[in-house]
Amino acid sequence: MRAAHILGLVALGSGVVGSNAAAQERGSYVARIGTDTVAVDRFVRSRDRLDGQLILRPPRTTIIDYHLALSADGAPAKLEYTVLNADGTPASPARKGVVTFGADSVTMVATRGDSTRTSVAAVRRGAMPILSAFFSYALLAEEIHSALRSRGDSLPFHVYLPGSKSSFDTWLHREGADTVRVPYLFDAVLRARIASDGTIRELNTLESTVRAEAMLAPYEATDRLAAA
Repeated sequence: MRAAHILGLVALGSGVVGSNAAAQERGSYVARIGTDTVAVDRFVRSRDRLDGQLILRPPRTTIIDYHLALSADGAPAKLEYTVLNADGTPASPARKGVVTFGADSVTMVATRGDSTRTSVAAVRRGAMPILSAFFSYALLAEEIHSALRSRGDSLPFHVYLPGSKSSFDTWLHREGADTVRVPYLFDAVLRARIASDGTIRELNTLESTVRAEAMLAPYEATDRLAAA
């Protein structure tokens, strides 16, 4: 399987990480495979949106700048994303997209250079868009939080990789007081560890071909990694 398929990277509107008068959550997930840092997902979460930058290191540094608007019930409403070079300039050819969520489908407008393509996919309402199958940690954490709002030991879990024909629908299983397990894409297992305050401190896919482990770090602590 080609590396681009394994990583699940999509051709990602642009903009800076937003600031809001409302209370915000800020942080970064730093992902390593062994001792190598392979991705950093920096995010700012407010009541009705999630803004971030997903920085992918191998084979060369690529930044996906993303902005997710949320509905009143927390469901995704609109995702905008842009692919940038390591220095923050737009990738060439330009790669960006807009994903608009409906009741049971999404409409994606993807731009690559001078070409724009519109597609519609069948997606369950509430399915969380992800920008990389294995490294889109802030968005995966958002879906875990969404699933855990319901009671039960096995809860519906839905993600959507832009460009796919449908959402990936699976289940989240509680394992003890602080761990959840999700049978995931490419026959992987996604696990997350949740602190007593509800913060998702760790996510990993150690039971997969991409044996990555991401730990939550302060937003500012990853400035050097982001600029590297």
